[in-house]
Amino acid sequence: MNVLRKYLDERGMNATFFARKVGVTRTCIYDLYRGKRIPTLEVAVKIELATDGLIKCQQWLSQKIKSEDKEAQKVEKKRKKNELKLTVSQES
Repeated sequence: MNVLRKYLDERGMNATFFARKVGVTRTCIYDLYRGKRIPTLEVAVKIELATDGLIKCQQWLSQKIKSEDKEAQKVEKKRKKNELKLTVSQES
């Protein structure tokens, strides 16, 4: 489960209130809550401070690294596919 979702749900806290506490938009918190995005380092630090350290900045950063690794793998796969197409067309 998403750490922010768990934190807010356990406390019965809504996204609007938490967004004000963190100093970001409600949309930003909704997107994080739904797992649609990963916060910037600045927002991750603000969340850690707003939660008194219960949601660590490192938790978000590890998700960001995993996300970027998946994106890099997709790019590499696409590059190899295009390279193969180029090789096949040159052989023709």
